[in-house]
Amino acid sequence: MGDLTITAADVALVRGDENNIFPAPCAAALAAGKLVQLNSSGNWAALDTTTGTGTTRNIGILLRTTTFAGEAVTAATNGAIVDLGDALDALAFGALLYASETAGGIDTAVSATSGAANIRIGKVVPGRAAVTADKLLEIDIGEVAIVGA
Repeated sequence: MGDLTITAADVALVRGDENNIFPAPCAAALAAGKLVQLNSSGNWAALDTTTGTGTTRNIGILLRTTTFAGEAVTAATNGAIVDLGDALDALAFGALLYASETAGGIDTAVSATSGAANIRIGKVVPGRAAVTADKLLEIDIGEVAIVGA
């Protein structure tokens, strides 16, 4: 299926607290719903899995769009549940999601590119705000596996 198409205005925190939401400045303008990682300066930056140096520490999903570098923003991390709007509609409950080869993207499949880092981001879980269950992302960052290593 490939990268999810996430509408930034639809991204919302459903469940999270001080243990799994983390505020920090953004390294650049980024849209809500992007997968981010704290860089060496302590800023949220789009996660890039193609360098083969990915780590599962300090990874999250931006909860608000930023318009300039240095703007404070919060990201949801391990254990949080996030609504990504209609982006998960075509997926089954329990489907696993992974960091994409597109910086900041979320994919439905692991990478096959040599040297890329495969990182599980979480899984699709039900949310009951209506008779029909919404599809939400439960963030559960997995171990890094470098393709071809």
